[in-house]
Amino acid sequence: MAKAKKDTTHAESKPPNNVRKLREARKWTQWQLAKISRLSERTIQRVESGGRLGTTAEMALAGAFGIDVGDLYRADLSKTVDFMLLRRVTSGNALLDLLERSTDGGFEADDLHDSEISCVREFIESLYVWVLMWKDKEPAERVTARHIFTSTLDQLDSMGLWVFAGQAGAESAKVGAVKIAVIRSSNPRIIQPRPLRQLGNEMSAIIADVAPQVLDPRLFDPGL
Repeated sequence: MAKAKKDTTHAESKPPNNVRKLREARKWTQWQLAKISRLSERTIQRVESGGRLGTTAEMALAGAFGIDVGDLYRADLSKTVDFMLLRRVTSGNALLDLLERSTDGGFEADDLHDSEISCVREFIESLYVWVLMWKDKEPAERVTARHIFTSTLDQLDSMGLWVFAGQAGAESAKVGAVKIAVIRSSNPRIIQPRPLRQLGNEMSAIIADVAPQVLDPRLFDPGL
């Protein structure tokens, strides 16, 4: 009796994947992508070598990159989700210099513990207030504010939370838009260019979607 021929139509129907290109565009290592997608590093290596993606791997990788599953195979990668480089800020001077040049902005935050919510909420609220009022402040008040924000950044750092910020380029729909991200220092999304590693963690950065993120509602409603 002849053996049934294995159906390979589904396996052959998909074009080559873009996982390596998407990863390298974000400056991630294979280890980082494995951590972010919660897949094994061996799976990442296999997929980037042309291995077929199962449904679970497709969903995990699309979620890690912040794109649709179809974009994993899209020929024109320019049509995938825009993303931007956010650099770590450790001083009030660097943070406020960026904010005072901005025309719009947004926030992103890691999952936070209950004990961290209040501090991060106060930080975000203070930034909102400063953006609205800084032009009316006297020079001495502006200097004081920069010292206060430096202290706040130090406080967040002591909690294991790093602040990253970046300004969208001319290709963005909103030129001058600034994004602020509060990210746990152990987050695998954090990258550090090899030539700058000797300069310390201050030279770290993350890749973030230009699109706004849904934030924890507790950051805006103290009653939650």
